[in-house]
Amino acid sequence: MSKTKIIIGGVAVVAIAATAAHFAAPSFFENQFRSYLTNPKSELHGEFDNFALSLFGGTMSATDVSLRTADGATITGDAVKFEQVNWLTLLNANPFGDTLAGSVTVDNGQIEDKDGRLSSPAPSLIDLRIIQKDGAIHYAAKAAELPGVHVEDGLGRTAKADLIALDDITESRLGGLTLQNLSLVLPSEKQSLSIETASFSDCDVTQSFETAFDLSEKPFDLCSALSGTGVLLERANKEKITLASFAFDGLSSSGAQAISLTEVTASKDDKPQISFGEIALTNLKQSIRSDAFDSNNKLDAREWQHLIDNLSVDAFSVTEMSSSQDEFTTKLGSVTVNGLKDGEVAKLAVSDFQFDLMDHEDKPVFKLGHFEISKVSLSRMQQIVEMYGTPTSNDPMAQIEKAQNQTLGDLGVLLSPMVYESFLVSDLSLSGNTDANKNLKFGIDRASASIGDPVRFDGNGTTFAKKGRSAVQGMYIELPNTSPVKDLIASMTGLENFDRLSLNGKINVTWDDQSGVYTYDIEETSIDDIGSISLSASVGNLTPEIMGELTSTRLDQTEKLRQIALTKTSFNAARLEVQGEKLVKIFLRLAAQGNGQTAEDLQLVGAMVLMQTQEKFAQYPRLSNALTELVDWFSNPQHLIITLAPDAPVPFGVLAAGGMQPPATADLLGLTIQANENAK
Repeated sequence: MSKTKIIIGGVAVVAIAATAAHFAAPSFFENQFRSYLTNPKSELHGEFDNFALSLFGGTMSATDVSLRTADGATITGDAVKFEQVNWLTLLNANPFGDTLAGSVTVDNGQIEDKDGRLSSPAPSLIDLRIIQKDGAIHYAAKAAELPGVHVEDGLGRTAKADLIALDDITESRLGGLTLQNLSLVLPSEKQSLSIETASFSDCDVTQSFETAFDLSEKPFDLCSALSGTGVLLERANKEKITLASFAFDGLSSSGAQAISLTEVTASKDDKPQISFGEIALTNLKQSIRSDAFDSNNKLDAREWQHLIDNLSVDAFSVTEMSSSQDEFTTKLGSVTVNGLKDGEVAKLAVSDFQFDLMDHEDKPVFKLGHFEISKVSLSRMQQIVEMYGTPTSNDPMAQIEKAQNQTLGDLGVLLSPMVYESFLVSDLSLSGNTDANKNLKFGIDRASASIGDPVRFDGNGTTFAKKGRSAVQGMYIELPNTSPVKDLIASMTGLENFDRLSLNGKINVTWDDQSGVYTYDIEETSIDDIGSISLSASVGNLTPEIMGELTSTRLDQTEKLRQIALTKTSFNAARLEVQGEKLVKIFLRLAAQGNGQTAEDLQLVGAMVLMQTQEKFAQYPRLSNALTELVDWFSNPQHLIITLAPDAPVPFGVLAAGGMQPPATADLLGLTIQANENAK
């Protein structure tokens, strides 16, 4: 026999075999499917009609499909069609892959689980796979689409969506989930939720209809990321919450990499209650345990410490917040928190805040242009809240007694605890908004403070600052011409016409733990157009041991404080500077009130007394010269400088003992007075 006849015969045999297989395959596979679905040991049971198969076309279909899973769920479809079928996979003999079908389409698909039901008129799958693992069969798909989805849980709760699209589907997780025009109705809770679009990534597959409607106790564990637009939540009593968009990224049981909510509005009876332009958060990390908190609403020291020890946030911000109630309205440009970590906030900033109290007769308006504070100690803040928080008694003496139980360190009398590093306030004001006081305003143009150079003392867990600086620029009051107190202030200050009085000041506090010198310096306290006062004083021998003893002494331990001051500390230096004639005359007018004298009478009497005193001590050069300068200033109070600069520190015990005559005291303290032209 020739080779040609062999080849032709072989091809004919293959063709005949293939043709036979093509016509025999439908019956074979149908029998195999029916045998599997009716086997009591199978994990899947069911029936179907009108089975059709094309071996060459790679298609397989059936009608009136009804399947029941081992856990009782029922899956049905009017018609099911498989295309691009891989027959080797179906026979469990495919060494090249696990794809069963390139696509699967279903007419009127439905899943029923107990009393719950999910349906879609035309669900479809792409790249359906069968995976054998650990002796069990698992299913997966590259993608799926479910248009016109309707879900019921059997308890009256329903969900609908124009489209649900799924990616990278396995029995335990979804690589992606997209929703279009989702609506969720919870009648028993009198709530409903609608979302225009939503996307979810890397999600746990919900195993029951009940969990689909219930919020997980660990919501960050459901998906690694989710986002959406057009959210509307409606609750009982005509309450609504809307969001233009939301986005959560990098979700896990320990937190989130980024969270963003935009155009958030909460309303009631169609009236906006509160709204936000955007709420944003980055790198939230937490390991907070619910069992660490008691059932009451107040955080105690232990609970607060657990909270700040187990929570960190790189950045949190709220912008364009507004709230409107019958009693008040609130507006906020922005609030930002940066670097919340290890019980400290790196920076907190608030800008463009306004609060209007509508139900008060004066309708006060509070405004804050900008506030920021850096390196805030949250544990120390909690201690301050406990110390100065809500009063437990209306008796003012009880509050005084409470303060007396605090130490000098707690109260920050000598050294400020390191609660923060710096803060700034600008454009702060409180004004009235009625006809009677419309132009009355109290405010601060700018105030700032900074502390630093930390130190701790043995036996005291608080960290203190060895240096502190604060300044106020423009602490003011503005009065309308109709104000009943404006004429009184004008007469006291000597200002005939003014719209605003403004106070400015600077304070420096330093402690040198090497030399033991503590200095309190009021650099300049001034009132616009009136005058200024500067005052500084320094105390010596405040070694770290003595300062530590003082900061740990309670305020009510007066005898102990007295003994420390008199036996262990010394006076180093002091300086007082006064400028401005009007400032002195204000004090004279205040002193003259109620005694039938004028300010001019008091000034004349004072000058005469000083002159008599100067004559009495004329033989003592230092004191006599000082009194001569003081007489000159009192007669014409323009500029005065009083300096105490002893040659060596003077123990306070020596000063308190008394017995020294004025000339000796002046020499001991190094008294110098310079007035007017001599003031330098």
